[in-house]
Amino acid sequence: MAGLADLQKKQSTEEPVSSVPRGNSEYAEPYEPSLARGIIGLGLAGAGAVALRTPIGRALDKISKLKTPKAPVSRITEPVDEVEEILTIAPTRVERGREMTKPQTSFQNQIQQEIVARSKELQEIAYLKPLTRGGATNRIGSALWDYIATGKGRSPKPRKAQDWIDELTSTAPGRHTSGNPEFQKINQSVKRDELWDSNLLQIDKNGKVIGGFLKHAAEKNLMLSKMDLLYIIERAPVNNLVTRNYRMNTKVVDEYEDLGRVLRNDLDDLRARILANPETMIAGNTTRAQQYSTLIEQIGNTKKDIAMRVGRVNKSYRVADGDVNFFDESPFKDIVDNYADIVTKARQLNLTIPEQTANLVNAAKAKDTDLYRKLQLMQSQKMTPRYGDNTEYRIRGGDEYFENVVYYPKPLPMGQKLPDGYNRHYSGLPNQVYHVRGAVRNAGQPNSKVITIDEIQSDYNQKLRNENFTRDKVVNMFGTEVEFFASTRQLEKIIDEMRALTKKGMNMTAQDTAKFRQLRSDFDEIKKIQSTLLT
Repeated sequence: MAGLADLQKKQSTEEPVSSVPRGNSEYAEPYEPSLARGIIGLGLAGAGAVALRTPIGRALDKISKLKTPKAPVSRITEPVDEVEEILTIAPTRVERGREMTKPQTSFQNQIQQEIVARSKELQEIAYLKPLTRGGATNRIGSALWDYIATGKGRSPKPRKAQDWIDELTSTAPGRHTSGNPEFQKINQSVKRDELWDSNLLQIDKNGKVIGGFLKHAAEKNLMLSKMDLLYIIERAPVNNLVTRNYRMNTKVVDEYEDLGRVLRNDLDDLRARILANPETMIAGNTTRAQQYSTLIEQIGNTKKDIAMRVGRVNKSYRVADGDVNFFDESPFKDIVDNYADIVTKARQLNLTIPEQTANLVNAAKAKDTDLYRKLQLMQSQKMTPRYGDNTEYRIRGGDEYFENVVYYPKPLPMGQKLPDGYNRHYSGLPNQVYHVRGAVRNAGQPNSKVITIDEIQSDYNQKLRNENFTRDKVVNMFGTEVEFFASTRQLEKIIDEMRALTKKGMNMTAQDTAKFRQLRSDFDEIKKIQSTLLT
């Protein structure tokens, strides 16, 4: 399916339709609005030496040196999916320069037609794949994404932020349905919680708008397209959280139990053969009788070692009650060695050794080597639970202990970083939100299991509670980058208007001069606001 990425080869010089950064990452190739239109336009308009002798001309010379701020560059490269391709439409400076030489009237019509077509593509995606953010996930969808993408009865052109607020605070989002007959019984209404979680709009219990990206955008009178809002929703933390599962490969424990069971059964068979041998009944303290007695004792001790070692494996790698790096070598190495020694001594005593016992010696050694490699791999991957021995907030037991960490895997907007102390438990994972500890347990019936949660903890919230429990100083930067890009579009529009005034040259009126000065003042004010977004 073709996406709005096709529009990277075309660009409106009057009304950019989106501020979504282009490329294949969160910020990717930074959206770097060019002054090509302003500067090239000045040259074409003849803003030369004559114009520069006027006050407006001198001011314009300074305007030509103005630069819009650059957005931060992401450090993470991610694949572009079908939906992101549709949302990615900001052209480069080179592409924009090329379009300066093309007829603008027909080009504008073509752009608008393609925007309408791509908007219909988003509508179709939202219809075919409801509550999946356009098929981007099968875990958590977004009724808000579907509502914006559907855009029924709404023009695809940019709208004032206040118009978006008026629409989202009405009852319309609450009645939203995708129209897909397979989702008729599924609630698809947009909730205030989702508006809040996406940082698109924060509405209190009384219905008053108290925050969010749209509130700030409305205060700056920004024009926003459907793509801008979808970009906010796509990048919302709640839609990008990842769960890291720390748990054991409990199948290894099952295999150790199976190996222990096979060895015990064979040792029982050897013991029965010894006791059935008439030589064991010889009276007196003969050498052979003593050898049989010692061998029977060794068999008993080995069986006890098997039970004890299986228990330790279970404790460390299934229940995870203690140090998971307990074994410096294979937990069954000495057991397999003892088993091989018992079989050798039995042969020396002329006992008949079944073929299965002879084969089991080599098979047990190979199996033990294989299982220990699995333990080493499990530990080297560092995906095993880290706090199994911390039982203060844990119920002992269970068939499978686990620790799940929920975190935001991408760089925070505008170069922000969490201070030390916000992620204390799981080093190497950025932007941790919370972690859960629990276990899979028997439900009291055959083949019936339940998951129990023993602890839910958030270092992040604990830190905020201690630092500022009212959270009145917390600034949500998610969505700020779109605010940055949208305000940059305003700067470009101002430059265009100033360029149009300079085309009049010496024919500029006093009213034109006053308007030029007001545009310059507006430019400085917007640029000042932008600078606060980068600090």
